[in-house]
Amino acid sequence: MLWSLPVDGVVDAARETTGGARFVMKSQFFADKKLELVSHLLACHPRSILKACQAHDFADRLLQRTVARDRLFEFVGRCFRRWSADEVLSLDLNPEAAFPLPAEEAQVLDVLVDDEGHEKDFLSQQPEHEQGVAGFLATAGSSADGVRRWIRDDLFSWTIDRYSKSRRKAPIYWQLSNASSSYSVWIYYHRLTRDTFYRVLSECAGPKLDHEERKLGVLERNTGPAPSATERKEVDSQRGFVEELRSFRDELSRVAPLWNPNLNDGVIINFAPLWRLVPQHRGWQRECKATWDKLSKGDYEWAYIAMHLWPERVVPKCAEDRSLAIAHGLEDVFWYQDSDGKWQPRKVAQAEVDKLIKERTSAAVKDALRSLLDAPAPATGRASRKKAARAKGSRKKTASTRPVAATNGASSPNRSPAPVDAGLLSKVKEAIGANGYGASKTDAIDATGITSSQWNTAIKALLADGTVMQTGERRGVRYHLAGGDT
Repeated sequence: MLWSLPVDGVVDAARETTGGARFVMKSQFFADKKLELVSHLLACHPRSILKACQAHDFADRLLQRTVARDRLFEFVGRCFRRWSADEVLSLDLNPEAAFPLPAEEAQVLDVLVDDEGHEKDFLSQQPEHEQGVAGFLATAGSSADGVRRWIRDDLFSWTIDRYSKSRRKAPIYWQLSNASSSYSVWIYYHRLTRDTFYRVLSECAGPKLDHEERKLGVLERNTGPAPSATERKEVDSQRGFVEELRSFRDELSRVAPLWNPNLNDGVIINFAPLWRLVPQHRGWQRECKATWDKLSKGDYEWAYIAMHLWPERVVPKCAEDRSLAIAHGLEDVFWYQDSDGKWQPRKVAQAEVDKLIKERTSAAVKDALRSLLDAPAPATGRASRKKAARAKGSRKKTASTRPVAATNGASSPNRSPAPVDAGLLSKVKEAIGANGYGASKTDAIDATGITSSQWNTAIKALLADGTVMQTGERRGVRYHLAGGDT
């Protein structure tokens, strides 16, 4: 926050106390990290900067900004009805600006939507305070144009910043959006249940899609056979919105059958299966996607979600790793303590292991997991679409948007393609099919032992005849067997 403050007179006042030593350290600070960075740039002691700020009333402005941000999160908490009448708030610096506590403790809401007119619309929960919230936004230094715009575009980033410590990020308010963030569902993390997404589908996303489809039908009927340019633009915009909502609903439908959160797993692991639903925050999406990939590969076998989704993989590991057995309540099954007090693995029959796996396996969950892993790449978010629009006219972009089969598998009309060894094709197909979440080039080469040249030859042929599909771009390219076969 210091960077945005005017510093006329402060620099000279701060430099009256000399001290060119570097005060910035890796793990400890005199006061505040940003303050010490400024002190290093100005070559003066942090205390001198503080005194100069106090002399120019900067400290009061910083305090007001901090209080304003606290008020804004207080408002968000009240929208979810987290606060009860008997709770004492710590924000006593300006009681007149505080939002009044509810007279009675109300039921905590777990889902809100950014959808004006809906009974669970974010702003409809505290409509009488919208003007006050706008004032706090201005004090807090927000550039958002209106409260709804702040909720849609900035609140989730603020939430990640507020609920992060060191390298641990644990936002408690989750924003799930369509590709353009024009429609969002907000979820309160501590109230998640296994039925949350079924309710989101039935109460929010499903009815919203039905409403917008009816609206599109009315627009198409009213435009007639010869619509004007403005009417075509309006219809196209509505059609695009409907397509985004349909994709959003489909993503929720994939997750709902396998969703069974456990707060002990932590925020990032619970959020990981939802990585496709946060296009509005690309950084968080990348972190969730990386965590999901690690979960799929078996890096977090201690997590409850790992046992829920892959019991056939986790249960046998409990027989080899006592810590995993403890985490999943199987210590007594696979381990015992000998006379010397040392823990030893039990000899458990394979039939007993198979029984444990079967008890923890659900056909519905497995079908949903297969659908989620085989799903195509999610719709592009706003940042990527803007970047693509800027490069729309370039030759490189035009070449990259040609069909995959044409660029990778089609041969010149004047030259017949060389025949590809059937054994090589079979080997590559098997390697791709073994990776349910999609195989990369490196995965396939490591699994088969073929050369890079052989891979290029084989994948071109498989893409050309439609046996294999390609998703993603550049380093994120993954290959899947057509039709989802594994």
